[in-house]
Amino acid sequence: MSEVAVNLSEVLEEARAGNSEAVEDLFSGFLGQAEVVTDCGYLGSLGFIFPEHSFWCVTDTQACSLRIKRTGQLEFSSGYVIHINSHAFYQPSLIPLWVIIVILMVFTLGLGIVLVPWVVKLYYRFKKSGVVFWVREGIPVYIFADRPNLHKAQRVATLIAEAAGSARP
Repeated sequence: MSEVAVNLSEVLEEARAGNSEAVEDLFSGFLGQAEVVTDCGYLGSLGFIFPEHSFWCVTDTQACSLRIKRTGQLEFSSGYVIHINSHAFYQPSLIPLWVIIVILMVFTLGLGIVLVPWVVKLYYRFKKSGVVFWVREGIPVYIFADRPNLHKAQRVATLIAEAAGSARP
């Protein structure tokens, strides 16, 4: 039995670029040998200074979420699709973000325009968007997405709801 050395940072870079094989590699350590990956993907970077990268995976038996932070912290959660009771999709309002940007522009005499991308990232660090699934035990599986990737999160919600529906007798 030979083991192949994997450079995790290279796999992570490939996964962040949208390579589904690399995303599947990230989840491979958490999945069973017989599990078949239906679909998986990257939902963006959340946060400013220490962003967390959000990934999702749906197998023939599980719905999974993986968040990897720049500090090395990793959060994995999953639920068996046959036990998923319900889900919710959340997209925060843009009004508080625009209020913050306007206040920033007023107090910096317009120079705050260069800070707008960081303000947006910081805002979404605290105002999460995405999908949450509840499994039978009441444990949530969070799948966060940055605003540009919310359409992908909607597709994830539909995919998992369909898998849950077809898994029930």
